[in-house]
Amino acid sequence: MLSANNAQVKSAKAAVESAKLNLSYTQIRSPIAGRVDRAFITEGNLVTGGDTNEATRLTTIVSIDPIYAYFDIDETTFHKLTSLQPSTIKNSATALPPVTIRLPNEKHTQYTGTLNFIGNQIERTTGTVKVRAVIANKDGKLIPGTFIRAQLPIGEKTPSILIDDQAIASNQGQNYVLVLDKNNKAEYRPVELGAMIGGLRVINHGLTAGEKIIIKGLIRPGMEVMPNPIPMHPSLAAEATQSTTNNKHLTVNEVEEKQ
Repeated sequence: MLSANNAQVKSAKAAVESAKLNLSYTQIRSPIAGRVDRAFITEGNLVTGGDTNEATRLTTIVSIDPIYAYFDIDETTFHKLTSLQPSTIKNSATALPPVTIRLPNEKHTQYTGTLNFIGNQIERTTGTVKVRAVIANKDGKLIPGTFIRAQLPIGEKTPSILIDDQAIASNQGQNYVLVLDKNNKAEYRPVELGAMIGGLRVINHGLTAGEKIIIKGLIRPGMEVMPNPIPMHPSLAAEATQSTTNNKHLTVNEVEEKQ
């Protein structure tokens, strides 16, 4: 009799556990925190469960903070990265360089994250490697599917010469600028151009910090001029170029050195 009662007790406990399990199916809990899309099904509708293609989709949820940023790097950058940081080839989080990203419509707002994944092979058709960064997204401005501009530093910081791009002229394929000497005479100076940074052009060779360059004016090398100095800033330079100039009055920028 005692064994029969024990069996009934165990059967009742099993029924309770089964009821708890079935009750838990009435609530759907997301395994991640994020932003929920619209509800595809409202209360009272019949849904189909399971892992098949016929299962009813209730809604979608995406992780917002932190968020992954995927982008491609070329083969040369990949080799520089792995040579500078040997641990990156193992996808280790140790000593990986920071990643800075910007949205296309925001020039001054940037987001900083860490590189936490590097692809294990180079795509033959494009010569690129897929990488991934983890970005903190407290304000939620970054959403999945957004196009971004990513910057990945792989070398040491070096001083660079930055000038207004409109000061650069070309003669038979040779880029040059006009520099003022101590007697305010225009001097021809060939230069080697680099990338654009913050609206200014990087000069790899040809100029030194502190020199004054001519932005606008009908000037020839050797001509003595009366300069009108302005700060080296893209917006200020643009305003200055709208003023009237001639071969005796011109706009001048002082070369800026950026660390």
